[in-house]
Amino acid sequence: MDSVLAFFKDVRAIASFRNDDKPKQRSHSDDTIKQRSRLGDTTSLDSPLENQTSDLIIVVMGATGSGKSTFINLFFDHEEAPVGKRLGSHTQKVNAYALPVDRGYQSRIVLVDTPGFDDSKGDDWEILKQISGWLAHSYRADTKVAGVIYCQNMLHNRWSGASDRSFQMFQKICGPAAARKIVLMTTMWGMMTDDHILEEREQELKAAYWKSMIKRGSVVRRSRLSRDAALDTLDYILMKNAYYPLLHQNEIVELGMSLSQTQAGRGLLESYQKLIGEHKREATKLREEGGSTQEVEEIEARMRKAGEALKEARGDLRIPRLWRVLFLKFEL
Repeated sequence: MDSVLAFFKDVRAIASFRNDDKPKQRSHSDDTIKQRSRLGDTTSLDSPLENQTSDLIIVVMGATGSGKSTFINLFFDHEEAPVGKRLGSHTQKVNAYALPVDRGYQSRIVLVDTPGFDDSKGDDWEILKQISGWLAHSYRADTKVAGVIYCQNMLHNRWSGASDRSFQMFQKICGPAAARKIVLMTTMWGMMTDDHILEEREQELKAAYWKSMIKRGSVVRRSRLSRDAALDTLDYILMKNAYYPLLHQNEIVELGMSLSQTQAGRGLLESYQKLIGEHKREATKLREEGGSTQEVEEIEARMRKAGEALKEARGDLRIPRLWRVLFLKFEL
């Protein structure tokens, strides 16, 4: 019984957590600032990374293969963030990298590399849990998310279902209020002989898919594998002084929601339900048209995987309701 009471005491403490509007500044001469670039992966959600309250976080997001790790490496003299050399994703965990302290910033700048949704080797629910856990830990450690960079691979000649899925999850994690500290980064410039094609694609993104975010204050920038340009983007974000939390951080920490209750979690639940329905229809059609057994089995395997993820997510959704009932009883 004592352990149960202690648990709910911790829940109340989390719910009452408040974040300052302005970051606490610290001089580079402070001996607590470590002169190293790699903070290590933060997939162990039992403890936050080596945060300092003066840290300013830049979260880098985007679909698989969008150039997130490549962009982060522009800030270093070597390949700090592993980059995938083959099809599929290399980043399978949330990793954080502190910039070398040589730019005159009064705070340590930490770049966070995140795995992409609709990942080739992972599961979207597991990816969301990793990102959610990292954001919650950093928020409780009183570090500030100064900005978010969303990378978009310009070599992709159309806005696919995977592109839309990734961008929707990104929006649900950040929330509308975060738009003014978001940079929509178009990548892979210079990879084609004629940039005119990429310029047309960029205009389409601005007019059709990114229009609402641009109206709220997000900006579009190009990554041309230039360190100076990357640093200019960083300076632009830091000049915003927009240190308020992301929507997902508020949902998890301030409101005490379970992952499935958040905007991102609910969106993923709906996506899984839709995906299962599509797989069922696809498998039925293949059987009726005499498709190969292997094709049907592959679709059924994907359907089972989506079903397992949906079951786990729904289980997560039920737990907080019990917590709230017990919490109210102990409060009475």
